Amino acid sequence: MDAEKMIRELRVVQKKHKEDKLDTFEITISAMAKDSADMIESLVAERDAAVTELSALKESVRWIPTSERLPEIESTEVWEMYLCKLNRYGEIKIAPLWFIGGNWYSGSAYYDDFVVAWRPLPEAPESEEK
Repeated sequence: MDAEKMIRELRVVQKKHKEDKLDTFEITISAMAKDSADMIESLVAERDAAVTELSALKESVRWIPTSERLPEIESTEVWEMYLCKLNRYGEIKIAPLWFIGGNWYSGSAYYDDFVVAWRPLPEAPESEEK
């Protein structure tokens, strides 16, 4: 039974058994059904938020194939560094490269023919020094 169906059924029980008490507890069946449905709704909302956050995190660290797209640049004056996956003569390497004017560079070397995927560099850690 999925969560939504379980919640609907508990809400029906809640309305149907407003005054019915359980033999072993000082609680009504209605109150127990309401609390159970509320808890399931809360857990489903937490799960949905976690799934959304995980999806965003996965997207932020995903390798973007160069065949899919290249970084967006505003001008040839902007130099952006990216983490790149290189296939250089069959050897796969990871290296930080500059993307300048639509081309991949490391110092004076040109890497356009070797970059197969890229992703933004991660955020720098916050300094613990004050």
